[in-house]
Parts: sequence; C-alpha cells; structure tokens
Amino acid sequence: MNSKTISLIGRGWLSQLFESYLNQQGFNQIDVYSRSQKPQFELGGQAPLPSAILNSHAIYIMVPPRSPGYLEGLKTLSEKLPPTTLVILVSSTGVYGQSTGNLDEEIVPELKNERNHKLWLAEETIRNLQRSTIIRSAGQIGPERYPALSLIEKEILINGNARANIIHSIDLCRILELPLITNFEGKTINAVSPYHPYKKDFYRDQAQSLGLKPPIFREGDYEEKIISSIHLKDFSFKRERCQV
Repeated sequence: MNSKTISLIGRGWLSQLFESYLNQQGFNQIDVYSRSQKPQFELGGQAPLPSAILNSHAIYIMVPPRSPGYLEGLKTLSEKLPPTTLVILVSSTGVYGQSTGNLDEEIVPELKNERNHKLWLAEETIRNLQRSTIIRSAGQIGPERYPALSLIEKEILINGNARANIIHSIDLCRILELPLITNFEGKTINAVSPYHPYKKDFYRDQAQSLGLKPPIFREGDYEEKIISSIHLKDFSFKRERCQV
C-alpha cells in the first residue's frame, strides 16, 4: 500500500477511471471532490476549501475548462495551497488550437481562439506553482467512450486524410501516475499515442468494431497536425493503437 494522500478534483469519466487505477496500484488514500458528492467541493464554487485538500501530497485537477469559474477557481486554489503540495493539471492538446505541423511540448501554442487561450492561462497558473506538472490529454478513448458514436448522425465528414491524435484511457492513467512515482515535476507532457492513423481509417475501423455504419469522408484540402511528446519517448504504451 502507498500512504500518499491524493485528492482528485472533478468526478467525470476520466477521474473515475483514474481513481480505480490508483487503487489497483496500491494508493488507498484517495479523496474525490465534486459538487455532486460529499465531501462537496467545486472548483470556482462557493464552498470553502476542505482541509483534506490542503493536507494532500498531490492534487489532480480534472475539471473541464468550460466549467463556470474555472480560471478564477484555479487562481484561488493555487493561492491557498501549501508550497509543498504537488499539483497536476489535466489539460488538453486542444491548447494548440489551429496550429499545424509537428507539435511537441517545446512548441508554444498560438493563442488564436478563446478555448485554447483559456487552456493556456490555466496551464500558466499551475505552472507558476513551486511543484506542478501539466498533462495534456489527446482525444480520449476507452470504456464507453468511442469517438465514432459522435459521428452517427453526420452523413459526410471532411479531413479524412488528416491524422488522429488520440490516447487510450489505460495509457492515459499510467501517464497521470508518473508524477507520483518518477521525477516528472515541472514538466508539461503531451499524453498522446505515437500511433497517428488517418482519421478516415480510425473512425471506419472503430465504427465496424461497434457494429455501426462506417462514416463517409469527403476528400479535400487539410492541414496536417501531429502532436507528440519529447518526454514519453521511452514510455511503453499498452494500447498504442488505441483499439476498442
């Protein structure tokens, strides 16, 4: 058993999977916080910060950026935490916005829209703490999370020859654990599989595996975007091809 106390702020799909994964790895002192369960706490909400969060060895912030009061909540939380607390922000490769080409952690995003600007401001807030790690998740795939399902009602899609930037939940949970067991503090990590299939092939294969009608892609111009990580070159992916 591992005696480190861990707080997960947010109770979404990934948070639940990660809590289960940590339990399997021997972490048995885990508190999960959200507005819908006790102990009740919502990032950016009115409830006071629970003392258990202040005493945590590590805090994972797993709240969608679209949540009300997101940036203000991050700022308030960062001002109240002890400097010894390790804070891991689960961000998104969406921070790159409309940038194209080969993108790794050394590439500074072009802040051209509200969403990626918000993601960058959130990262900067946490990056300025004494102990922090930023983990940018690519498109997530895993139990009950199949991107092909979102395409059912769309008749014709574009950019089929563009590459997909994806990560399976099994590998994402393993990457999220790295700051607890290795020296990944102070780093920004793109959590993305090195496997970048064509979108038309990936969605077609996933649709077929789920018994769905394969989507139809229209050929056209597109700008390539391949996201990679300089920090995960030696990481052994278990679901590199992100199969269902």
